[in-house]
Amino acid sequence: MKNIKLLGASIVLLLALAGCKKESQNIFNMFDVQLTLHQNHPFSTGEYKEVNDGDSVYIDFTITSPTKDMYQVAVLKAGSGTPFLRIPLGPTERRTYSGVVKLAANENAGATSYRIWAYDKDGVYLGDGYKLITIYVRPNFTHLANRNIYYPDSANKSTANYFSLSKGISYNYASAQANSGDIDLAIYQKPLAAPASGFTTHIYSLSATPLPYIVDNISSFTKRETLFSAPVNNHAATFNNTLTTGSKIETEARRRTINLKSITANIPAGNVVYFRTPEGKYGALLFNTITTNYSGAPFVNVSVKYQH
Repeated sequence: MKNIKLLGASIVLLLALAGCKKESQNIFNMFDVQLTLHQNHPFSTGEYKEVNDGDSVYIDFTITSPTKDMYQVAVLKAGSGTPFLRIPLGPTERRTYSGVVKLAANENAGATSYRIWAYDKDGVYLGDGYKLITIYVRPNFTHLANRNIYYPDSANKSTANYFSLSKGISYNYASAQANSGDIDLAIYQKPLAAPASGFTTHIYSLSATPLPYIVDNISSFTKRETLFSAPVNNHAATFNNTLTTGSKIETEARRRTINLKSITANIPAGNVVYFRTPEGKYGALLFNTITTNYSGAPFVNVSVKYQH
């Protein structure tokens, strides 16, 4: 009987504890703020929109809080730690606010997402309507990474010292003859003055006059009139992080004077040469490293970005 009484007491206690259990809030329905995206303008976006580089985009929205007063609306670019826009709300906007955020689609090619949410008077998050706004900028530039251009071999003419910026292909003298219409530049080196050892690096357009490297007879070649800027020192970070759309490539290139067919200054690793093709397209040529292959042949490893 004693054991039965103890068992009964235990059951009563468990039932009492179960009655005190609270269900945790579901993050997917705990906020009642609503976000409506309007399509009142050709530039307006819903939750997803594809645009071209440089297009205007309007995030035309109404945010509503049915149960709590809003004191501020924030707009955040996904991946950023803090909102880039904070909108203080007046007394008549505590429950409903409408606004338009105007953006230019020139940040990066690919997808960029945004969130819009509200705060109460204490800065407490009230919700974002569970909506993510994504703008996809169609790529309008080409990135060709880690291409090797070899210094010329004056004896055998076997090394690939001719280069097509659009194709990212290097050609030796024999293959260059058949592909000269695609070739934008050739590379060569100069020995450093004694007592220094090593050499300097230079490039030239096949349309340069006079040609700085005259060992190869290119009289029958097609000579593209690609133009170059002077080398820009220590510009690798800009190449990698800033030149992310065709318009940004053009903006950065236009900051330079692009009128050279032959670069007589040394081009060390980490330098960028901006260029303009005969078709009027802008680009950038990054000199990643200057090294040798397994057999000791020196070459330059480059990366190219150019606008469509």
